[in-house]
Amino acid sequence: MTAPVFELIRHFTAPVDVVFDHWTDETLLRQWWGNGMRLGSCEVELAPGGHFFYSMFMPNPVGGDEVEFFGKWDYSVVEVPNRLEFENYFSNAKREVTHHFAARHWPAKVHNSVTFAANGTGCDMTMRSWPSEGRPEDLQAFYDGFDGMRDGFDGVFVALDEQLKHYLASPNG
Repeated sequence: MTAPVFELIRHFTAPVDVVFDHWTDETLLRQWWGNGMRLGSCEVELAPGGHFFYSMFMPNPVGGDEVEFFGKWDYSVVEVPNRLEFENYFSNAKREVTHHFAARHWPAKVHNSVTFAANGTGCDMTMRSWPSEGRPEDLQAFYDGFDGMRDGFDGVFVALDEQLKHYLASPNG
């Protein structure tokens, strides 16, 4: 039996290279990544063996100061401007793998394949994700979490779509 793969397909009315740049340029990532959370650290080393390391700040659910959490992508494939593959995971400030800060069960690492393809009106982006390691209960939590992941990424990609429109309308776009 083949394990399920999480898949999202989005169309953006922007050229492939512009969408790819928004996924890989530190300055552009800061403008959309995070689904409404404030981005702190943001470092991109775009190459196989490179990484995207970031921190995000979210409101503290019990009040007080914001809570900072970290994430990292380790790139295995970089084909400019058509494909990225990476392992993503929650981390600490030292860039060590940690578990999801809010979920008791979740895979430690998730493999992602993101492709960017031109079509007549812009770019079709396809993101496919699957656990690369985890205990059986972590894997099941991932498979059971597809609806929540879809909701979360939909918000992220709405922000990307808005940023792309703003970017293309600007003198630099």
